[in-house]
Amino acid sequence: ASSSATSAAPRVVTANLLGVEAVDALIAAEAARSEAATGWRGGLPVTVVADRRPGSKRLPEDVSAALAGSAAARCVILDDNPTAWEAAAKPHVWVAPQFDVFRPLSAAELANEQKFLEGVADRCR
Repeated sequence: ASSSATSAAPRVVTANLLGVEAVDALIAAEAARSEAATGWRGGLPVTVVADRRPGSKRLPEDVSAALAGSAAARCVILDDNPTAWEAAAKPHVWVAPQFDVFRPLSAAELANEQKFLEGVADRCR
């Protein structure tokens, strides 16, 4: 389902110093393959966290407020480094397998990645 159909508000919080450029490149590449992906262009907020100390990644203020204000609010954080997040965010971290952008995936590995990502939707419900 699309994020608008599920009232999801996806965003990226990353320690990758080129995070904005990386997300823009991914969106552009996907939009070239799929008309449905063009809706993401310019609509995915990216926050770059330059501090590498444990606990340096924080929930955006609107996410913290939504979680505090509604028992129905959900937050799912996919990260291969859960120690990077502040204590209040840790219950929302789903540890993702470490990803190496330089290592090509086999067909079986790609299928496993896709199954992992499909499970995210289930966790959001």
